[in-house]
Amino acid sequence: LKEIFLEGSKETESGEIRASLVADTSCILGECILWEKTAQCVWWTDIDGRALFRMSTETGDIEKINMPKMVGGFCFTTQPNILLLGWEDGFQLYDWVKQEPVGDYSKGPCVNPAGLPSRLNDGRCDPTGDYFVCGAFYGNLPNCKVNVYAVTCNDGGQNKLSHQPILENIQITNSLAFDQDKMFFCDSPTKRIRVFDYQNGQIAQTSMKEIYTWPGVGFPDGSCVDSEGFLWSCIWRQGDGPGKVQRIDPSTGEVVFVVHMPDTTSRCTCCCFGGPELDILFVSTASIESDLVLEPKAGGVYAVKLPFTGKPESHFKL
Repeated sequence: LKEIFLEGSKETESGEIRASLVADTSCILGECILWEKTAQCVWWTDIDGRALFRMSTETGDIEKINMPKMVGGFCFTTQPNILLLGWEDGFQLYDWVKQEPVGDYSKGPCVNPAGLPSRLNDGRCDPTGDYFVCGAFYGNLPNCKVNVYAVTCNDGGQNKLSHQPILENIQITNSLAFDQDKMFFCDSPTKRIRVFDYQNGQIAQTSMKEIYTWPGVGFPDGSCVDSEGFLWSCIWRQGDGPGKVQRIDPSTGEVVFVVHMPDTTSRCTCCCFGGPELDILFVSTASIESDLVLEPKAGGVYAVKLPFTGKPESHFKL
C-alpha cells in the first residue's frame, strides 16, 4: 500500500496500466467498495460471504465483520458508526461497532417479492445525502423482474426510513453512480450503460441516454465518477481474460483510459477513489463461478495510483 501511495501508475512494456493486489481476501462476491475519509479506510461487502470488510490504508490491517444476512449495498451516514444497509430483503440502519440494527426496516414495497435468491444489489448515496439509491438482482429466477429504489429518512428524530421504486422491471442493478444532477445505471444483461437526469430521489425517464455498450463476453458492473465527471466502469469479464476498469467520457461514450488487473482475475465488480488525495483507485472483485486454479487471486481488492482524482463519498443524512 505504501508503495502504491508514493508511486504513480506503472506502465508495462505493452503500455498497459495495471493495478496491484492489496487485499487477498478471496471474497465470493466482493462489491460496493467505498472510501471512508475520516478513518482513511476502504470498505467493501462480500455479498455471498455475508461479511463487510474494512481495511486501513495507514496500517494495512483488514477487519472482517460477519453479518447475519447478505449485504448487497451500503453507504455511510452522518452518524458515527451507523451504516445504511441494503440487506438481501430490505433497508435498515446498522451500528457496525455494536453489530446490531438501529430501528426497523424501511417502509415501502417488498424489494424481493420472489424471495431468495433475488435480493438487493448495488447502491450508492446521492450527492445531496438525502437519498440512498439501491437496486435489486433478480437471482436468475425465470420471469423475475426487480426494481431500483430511493431510500430517504423521515426525520422526527426517529431515523425512520422509507423507500419507493424509481426504475422498474430490470434484472441486475449495476453501475449506480452520480455526477451532480445525473445518475448512471446499467441493467447488466443488456451490457448498456445509461444516464438519466436525477433530482430529489427521482429520475426523468424521458431524459435517458445510452452512453456505452460493452462489446465482449461479460458486462459492465459497478462504477464511480471522478472529479471531471468521467465514469469509471468495472468490467465483469466472466473468465474471458483479465478484468479491467474503463474510464468513459459520458459525452461521447469513448473509452479514454483503462486500468488492467495484474493477473488473471476476470470479475471486477466495483471501484472507488480513495487515499489522502483521492487519487488511488480501489477495485473489488469476485471469485464466484471462477476457476480458482486459473484465477487464484479472484475475490481480492486491487489498487492503483492515477493521474486523476475522485470525489468525496456522500453520507446519508440522519
